[in-house]
Amino acid sequence: MQIGAQEMFVQNMKRRLANKPELADELIPAFPPACRRLTPGPGYLEALTDDKVDIVTSNIIKVDETGIVTADGQHRPVDMLVCATGFDTSCTPRFTIKGRGGITLSERWRETPENYLSVATDGFPNYFISLGPNAGLGEGNLLVVIEKSVDYFTECVLKMQRDHIRAMSVRREAVQRFTKYCDQYFSGTVFSGKCRSWYKGGTDDGRVTALWPGTCSSATLTGRG
Repeated sequence: MQIGAQEMFVQNMKRRLANKPELADELIPAFPPACRRLTPGPGYLEALTDDKVDIVTSNIIKVDETGIVTADGQHRPVDMLVCATGFDTSCTPRFTIKGRGGITLSERWRETPENYLSVATDGFPNYFISLGPNAGLGEGNLLVVIEKSVDYFTECVLKMQRDHIRAMSVRREAVQRFTKYCDQYFSGTVFSGKCRSWYKGGTDDGRVTALWPGTCSSATLTGRG
């Protein structure tokens, strides 16, 4: 099915680029569909074939007062430069969060953002995460996952209030088991293909840290439903 899907995508892109077939070699990726997020963008490929549009694939190495200089040595005058550089997917917190022993969450997640069911990490008691590492969905309704996560937090807080618990933290071994499960799960999926993806922190072959290791149904039922 995956091989058939890839061929279908290729033929669809070639059909939509028919006015400038030479663009196919530049735009059709070598990696399989869904290794990176699918961005169908109705009308996008057709717009690239318009006579008023020029496709430049050479990297920008300099911006000056009147335009850009690309790696091929050409200067191209521009009236407006729009930077669409994506967003930070490193899972590094925007502010300092300290856990036991004074370690910060940035330090704890420097190599990999390990966690338990995408809702907590060891060494940081009473810290619950919504849409943390490995929380995103490859398919399904993310709002349901958010709701179930909040339900999980609420149950934890209720137990702390009821049983006079001052601090609650996930065990280190639970985090390690979930990390191992994620790696094993993604190793057999298209998300681990050879492509530079935000699923893997913008790397070609890094760990998949953005996606939930399973279906939408499993995300709302496993451990926090």
